Parts: sequence; C-alpha cells; structure tokens
Amino acid sequence: METEQKLGIKTFLYYLYQSVTTGIGILFLAFVIFSINPSLGFISSGLFIFAFFVIAAGVVRSWIKYVSCTFVLGEHALIIKRGIISKKEISIPYRQIQNVNLEQSAIYRIMNVSKLIILTAGQDGNDTVGESEGVFDVIDASVAKYLQEDLLKRTNIQQVETAR
Repeated sequence: METEQKLGIKTFLYYLYQSVTTGIGILFLAFVIFSINPSLGFISSGLFIFAFFVIAAGVVRSWIKYVSCTFVLGEHALIIKRGIISKKEISIPYRQIQNVNLEQSAIYRIMNVSKLIILTAGQDGNDTVGESEGVFDVIDASVAKYLQEDLLKRTNIQQVETAR
C-alpha cells in the first residue's frame, strides 16, 4: 500500500520562519516604544495585541501550507497532492523523469531544507518554477535526498556527483 508522505518537519519550520518574522518585528517595535517612553503604553499595548494576531495567523498559515502538500511514491509514478480547498493531484510517470536536482540557498542550508526539481521529458530545464509541476520549493533536506535517490533508482538514471 502506497502511503502519503509529508515534506518533513523542517519544511514546516521554514514556513513558520517566513510567516512569523513580521509579527516578531512588530513585537520588538512595541518593546522599543515601551522602553523609550512608558507613557506611550497604549501604543505599545496595541502593537503587542497586533503582533500576537500576526504571529498566530502566521502559525496557522504555516500549518496549512505544510499539510496541503504530500507525495506518494506509487508503483509507476510519483503522485504529488497539493491544496486544501482547491485540490490538485499531479502524476509524474517514472519513465518521463529525466533528472532530479536539489538546490540550496544560504538560508536553506542554515535551515537544512532544499528545493527539489524533477525534470521530465519535454522540459528543457529552463522552465520557471510556476510552469513546472515537479517542483518542491521547500522540502526537508533529508526527505529531498531520499526522494532524489529513490526517483533516480526507479528511473535508472545514474547520478553524477559534483564537487562541493
């Protein structure tokens, strides 16, 4: 039985990092205003409350983004499921996969996540992220490496090691 797999907890943490930084900035601003002039406590109080709601909304948004994408390594294809309300299911037959690439920016390396790009027959490698269905913009680095190795094995593609 094929089971749905998540993108890894570090993916959720990355989404959380992206979503709550604004709220943390507002919280910091409220502390600064209150420490400079305690008589402006009403402004600080409003900023504290606003920051709480921004952070809470960021946590909810991060969780929704995290649970809205799963994948299944099926018998004949990789199946990617995306969405909560508007669901989208993409099936990429193994026979069409030509390569599986991993990319890591500096922040991705710090947070131990990757971008996984699945190149299929008919793609020239210059497709933008919005045009390619076989892209995981953020995925736990260990899950990405496992997925890359498994897909390359299933497609009989020899992986070329690059010097780092």
